[in-house]
Amino acid sequence: MILLLDNYKQSIPIMKSLYLQQIPYIVGSSINYDPICYSRYCQKTWKHPEFSDQKAFLHALNQFLQEHQEVDAIFPIGELGLKVLAENKESLLRPVKLLMPSKENIMLCLDKKRCSQFISELDIPCPRSYLLHSKSELQSNADKNGYPIIVKPNFTVNALRTEKAIIINNRDEIAYVENEWDESAALLMEDYICGDRISVNLVVEQGEVITYLENQAQYTQELDGTGYTVRTISKQPTPILQDYVARIVQKMNYNGVMNMQFIYRYSNQCYYFMEINPRMPATTAFIYKMGIDVSAYTLHINAYKTYAAFKKQIINREGILCNWFYGDLVAFTKHLFKGKLNFRRAVFSFLDLFKYVLVSDVDQLWSNTDPKPALLSFLRPFIIRVKKNR
Repeated sequence: MILLLDNYKQSIPIMKSLYLQQIPYIVGSSINYDPICYSRYCQKTWKHPEFSDQKAFLHALNQFLQEHQEVDAIFPIGELGLKVLAENKESLLRPVKLLMPSKENIMLCLDKKRCSQFISELDIPCPRSYLLHSKSELQSNADKNGYPIIVKPNFTVNALRTEKAIIINNRDEIAYVENEWDESAALLMEDYICGDRISVNLVVEQGEVITYLENQAQYTQELDGTGYTVRTISKQPTPILQDYVARIVQKMNYNGVMNMQFIYRYSNQCYYFMEINPRMPATTAFIYKMGIDVSAYTLHINAYKTYAAFKKQIINREGILCNWFYGDLVAFTKHLFKGKLNFRRAVFSFLDLFKYVLVSDVDQLWSNTDPKPALLSFLRPFIIRVKKNR
């Protein structure tokens, strides 16, 4: 039996795959009214402490494993689960298989500055970057570097209060970053490169690319192109990116699922490395639509279960569109209330919300056969507010 941890929308196609393979699993969650737990494929759930309280979480996990001897593997979905398990594997009181990359590769990928240095040593273009630990360093490095620049957490899930990344166009905009950053974790400052965001989704076995799927972000939750991707479309593999990817994973001797991101700048026709996510991408439902059962591949390469259809796949299908209606609606609402949309743009953005529901080939969260997680995502804020006011 598998314990799924750190659940996001990509958990749903993973649960569906395990369900169809008749592999029993339990879904771990730390939040109340977790939409993922209402999926038709969710068999059993385990409520655990937040990952941020590592001591409480590890104590609860060990107690859970003692009480559920049938659980013989843990499958972490997101960065927090990966990081906690990678750093605390020795703290587990009984042996279980961890269905994830090696600790060395997880920690390398999650440390964006160290990862960028590693990629640069492979002669792959990267933006110039600086690691910041204080607001005084932010000001001095920004002035020295020149504008525009972009700042983001050096570790994906912390540092900035509400933003994934912030573009700074001039000195006056530094004040916004200072309000967003409490200096509890380091920021990474990079040259801002304007261009297309390209994602490469991979399954890798001992440094060899097994499956390869390339897609291009069309729209994100932020008007400046930062934030989480709302719409993405499949594209033909790019030979130079295939070469970059092969060199990177071979040098890492990587084993597992990963998502790499690059920026293509038209002015010099160059691809720049952005980041590596050592996990299932948010667009996992899209990858399944393209014919890659990433969870089955993960079980196979981690020697948990043999996957009969295991084979090398380079996906050449172009123009398959993936949408995220919930994320798009949340972003539209935020921009509307903050006054970032004029009347004309607000009307067209609102129409686009429903246009892409109709024309998209797959949604990251919504499924006609499994609608509850998407519906509860909309209702959850109201349910929590009602419960709190009682």
